[in-house]
Amino acid sequence: MSDRDSHPAHHPILVVDIENSSGRPADVRLRLQRDTADLVGFVLAEAGTDPRSCTIDERGDGALVVLPSGSAKTALTDACLHQLPGRLGRLARQHTELARLRLRIALHAGELVRTAQGSWLGDAVDQTFRLADSPLVKEALAAAPEALMALVVSESWFDGVVRPGLCAAREQDFRPLSFTSHGRRFDARLALPGAAPTVQPPAGNGTLRAQPDVKAEPAPAPEAEPTPAPAPAAVAAPAHGAPDASGSVTMRAEVSGGGSVFQAAGDQTINLGGEK
Repeated sequence: MSDRDSHPAHHPILVVDIENSSGRPADVRLRLQRDTADLVGFVLAEAGTDPRSCTIDERGDGALVVLPSGSAKTALTDACLHQLPGRLGRLARQHTELARLRLRIALHAGELVRTAQGSWLGDAVDQTFRLADSPLVKEALAAAPEALMALVVSESWFDGVVRPGLCAAREQDFRPLSFTSHGRRFDARLALPGAAPTVQPPAGNGTLRAQPDVKAEPAPAPEAEPTPAPAPAAVAAPAHGAPDASGSVTMRAEVSGGGSVFQAAGDQTINLGGEK
């Protein structure tokens, strides 16, 4: 071990967990593990990182990957969110439902120290495992059968990589996630590529919201209805045939026989046309 390896350094961390691995036959689990190892190599290559430069600890139901210090987080995020789902889809079409591979993937970064035995020590490793193993993440993936993976990133990863728009992944691709594990609060972001946008209920001690906490533009206030002009005051018409204040007489046309008859005040009758 060199002096450089013995000093703390900031490293990106990738944790991969296979969904429901323990409940399958041994031969299926072996195939899932081989497929997962191939997918890890694929993701690293897509991110521009030589897998040989990484520490890859393969486990029975997944893998822990520590990337070299200075590896591009943006490229790793995009490889997981955009390239990996397509590769998982091709695998799904080749295997039966029993061998269907669905993954929980967590991304985080932090200060790590490498031991003389080659393992990595640091709180960031534990945090990454907590993210991948969160009951909320498990429930969200289980509730989205059309999705083949869940990607959860720490809040610090999200703030440094996704929120500023440094990668192709968009802020709205992720949902805010918070939970408590071993007495510690975790804030993270969850993406389910290919899943319908549904609200998932919280599991135990945590919350999962359907939409990112992006402030929406307020809806414009409805325009006020114009106030109708007041109706003109009614003016009482004088009685038929009675003079008004000016002395005028109201007259009404009627038809009588062959002519028009205008009635005026009193008993006056004017016959225009027709019989006299």
